Amino acid sequence: MKKGHQFKTTEGIATCVGTVAKYVVSIHLNSKCDVVDETYSGDIHVLLATKRSPRKLLGFLPLDVLAQCAVDDGLKTEDGSISLSSEECKIIDELSWAVLSEKYKIAPDHFVMKANEAIITFDPEGCKNFPNTAYVENFLGGVGRLCFPDGTVQFAENETYPDIVYSPRMTESNLEQFCKDNLAKYESYFNANFDAIDKGDKLPPIDTFWQ
Repeated sequence: MKKGHQFKTTEGIATCVGTVAKYVVSIHLNSKCDVVDETYSGDIHVLLATKRSPRKLLGFLPLDVLAQCAVDDGLKTEDGSISLSSEECKIIDELSWAVLSEKYKIAPDHFVMKANEAIITFDPEGCKNFPNTAYVENFLGGVGRLCFPDGTVQFAENETYPDIVYSPRMTESNLEQFCKDNLAKYESYFNANFDAIDKGDKLPPIDTFWQ
């Protein structure tokens, strides 16, 4: 089953986001919930099936629960029918948001999709509580952070996510430590791209040195 393929389930229409490990992964939006004022407040579920029987669903779970599994120790059902590592859960989460943002114009929590722009909540205490994160934001010319339902954040811009990211995805406290440990790398990026940042031009992708 190819990415983007749509098929009927007992709950409605599902969209395939890709394959991870031995599973075909799809997402389903609650058809009874609509986008209101450009903000979607309905349920988003991840559906899992095997590659051999992609239409025979093994089960489904809310996307935010799977995102939490990416932060914790992965996902494993009691009967053993589904077993995913935390890294595989993370991949599924990223694939799901890629389709949600591209096909349905839905971005992670704290963002409102409107005319291809995002409204970002300003945190006046951010510089005091997370000074190194604030330094990196300045070195990136004001690139904001995507805030995900599981509490993780990532430097990225919603219109280019997930193709271009400027940090790994992690909790705010871990991101603060990551920024502290890698300030020199971000400063080098700033110096190399100063003209673009100063003029407000489109930023070039950063070398994903954390991978």
